[in-house]
Amino acid sequence: MKHCIVIGATLKPLNDARHFHKIALSLGQTSKYDLNIIGRDTKNIQPANNITFHPIIGLGVSNFTRILAPLKYLRKTWQIKPDLQIICSWELLPAAGIFKLLKGGKLVYDIQENYIHNIRYLGKESWIVKKLKILIINYFQKITWSSIDSFLLAEQSYESEFKLKNRNYKILENKSLQIFKESTDSNKLNFIFSGTIGEAQGIWDVIQWAEKAHQIEQSIQLTIVGHCPSLATYKALLEKAGGKKFISLQIETEPVAYNSILNNITKADFGIIAYPPNRANQDKFPSKLYEYLATQLPVFLLHSNASWEAIIDQYEGGISSRTYPSIASQIQAFKSRKFYQISADYSELLWESNEAKLLDSIAKLLDK
Repeated sequence: MKHCIVIGATLKPLNDARHFHKIALSLGQTSKYDLNIIGRDTKNIQPANNITFHPIIGLGVSNFTRILAPLKYLRKTWQIKPDLQIICSWELLPAAGIFKLLKGGKLVYDIQENYIHNIRYLGKESWIVKKLKILIINYFQKITWSSIDSFLLAEQSYESEFKLKNRNYKILENKSLQIFKESTDSNKLNFIFSGTIGEAQGIWDVIQWAEKAHQIEQSIQLTIVGHCPSLATYKALLEKAGGKKFISLQIETEPVAYNSILNNITKADFGIIAYPPNRANQDKFPSKLYEYLATQLPVFLLHSNASWEAIIDQYEGGISSRTYPSIASQIQAFKSRKFYQISADYSELLWESNEAKLLDSIAKLLDK
């Protein structure tokens, strides 16, 4: 008899890169589980074996629908009766804890973000709003922490940030799916900026850099593809970059299909990572870093980060503004340098390197 598993999130789409393309599909390959993903509705969901989708939030997200999400989640899990819950959003922790208390089963918290750090260091709200949000998140985590059987960590730094040294956890970084690069037009320098599109990800620095670089080298093209959650940023991007022929905007205010992002990565010549230095991201390894390196797409770090530079140098996979400070020197490096010339184990960049740890962790929990 198959074990029933629920994977729950709020703002992440049902076919999210991590909880669907990586966690759910990895578990689904074993044919040992009936998988249910509960979360935000999205367009063009492709059916998958052993996986059922349950939208509890529509395409448009409001504060009201977000507040109701835990109740809807609890109602849905009551119907499904899972043996194990994997929670990907802090808002759902109390509902998941209540279900476990009343109905049993195992509870896993997949920590994808340090929400408190994001609010404290990246948030634009007043200090009192920040403090209120942090108090709520701390409270939600505190009342459920003891009921969590295991943690999945998207970043190595989360072990210390969440004080999990003596807890049961597995580090499953957001490594890349297997993707293969297409041949590109050698007469152009095609750059891509992908994933979440916003100020915290450095979008305005990328636009400014591209404008200056294009004045020096006319062959430069920039594709911006991904989810722009801020409507104000979305409109500003359309106004500032929408009319520029060397910039292609493939952005939406709703989550963009992950396969669309991966497809664009295969067609690029260089990938840009531009997070402005900030306490919230300095110890993280962005998904796009693994995606670019795994595709052997040369990486351009617009802002220096020692940890990211180290892994890029390990594969001879790109350049940084620290070593090439002027735009002219960067363009010359893009044209003249050869990348990925050393023999290296690229399998460590792939999500497949995490699969055995994930499957073993889940199997052990369900066998207890």
